[in-house]
Amino acid sequence: LVVPFHHVRVILQNMAEYELLSSHELVTYHDEPPERNMIYRSVMQMNQPIVVEDVHRVPSWANSSSPENTRSWMGVPLSNQHGMMGLLSLSRQTFSPFTNNEKELAQVYARYITTLFANLALRMEKRRILQKKY
Repeated sequence: LVVPFHHVRVILQNMAEYELLSSHELVTYHDEPPERNMIYRSVMQMNQPIVVEDVHRVPSWANSSSPENTRSWMGVPLSNQHGMMGLLSLSRQTFSPFTNNEKELAQVYARYITTLFANLALRMEKRRILQKKY
């Protein structure tokens, strides 16, 4: 199973916790994505995916950090036991709205990403502890 897209981005609220990822091209850091974009804020406040069939019809889309040629978009929240981490942003250049099946599959991917970040945070914490000891 695949979710076809033209562009993907992981947007994290607190990049300092995941400093090892800061150099990856698919990970961007925004001080407060919800403050900059009403759609991001909605995804994160509701903790539910949001699909925008045609971004050209959404006035608040102008403040998004997605590529200019985005036409259809889906945002999936990334959250763990400590709260909201950010969101997974998938976009298409053509008018091709994401289906419910694609939304469900993207939520599975988001859980994997969240698990990856949790494991990375644990690894980074262990590294810090070892560095302090030696």
